[in-house]
Amino acid sequence: MRFVAALAKTYDIDTGKLVVSGDSAGGHLALTTGMIPESAGLDRQCPGVPLPKVAGIIDWYGITDVGDLLDGANRKSYAVAWLGSQPNREEIARRVSPLTYVRSSCHPFSRSRATPTPPSPTATPCGCKKLLRRSEWRTNW
Repeated sequence: MRFVAALAKTYDIDTGKLVVSGDSAGGHLALTTGMIPESAGLDRQCPGVPLPKVAGIIDWYGITDVGDLLDGANRKSYAVAWLGSQPNREEIARRVSPLTYVRSSCHPFSRSRATPTPPSPTATPCGCKKLLRRSEWRTNW
């Protein structure tokens, strides 16, 4: 996002109208880009211009809860391999899970399941939908 903001004038980009989108892992990245606040400190090694605000998020079945894949009902070996045996792996999973950052001040949000079976059980909208509705977040549901 800092790269886009840095070149916004050059390419006549309105940084007030940025929408991020992605599917699967890209959906997770779109969610984290639009939901994780700068105050979370996950971009400390990315100096530069101030981060622009994301105007909207379009997620195509991205992972919303990394912890569930790491050690939950939907445990997956690939998630365990991502974080290995690090002593703080649950904390890392929490910090990179979009559901951790659901709040009413987030951006408009659209979440879709384009395939009959999403690539990850945590990509199903059930838990995410409930959290978003409770937070009064604007969604397409």
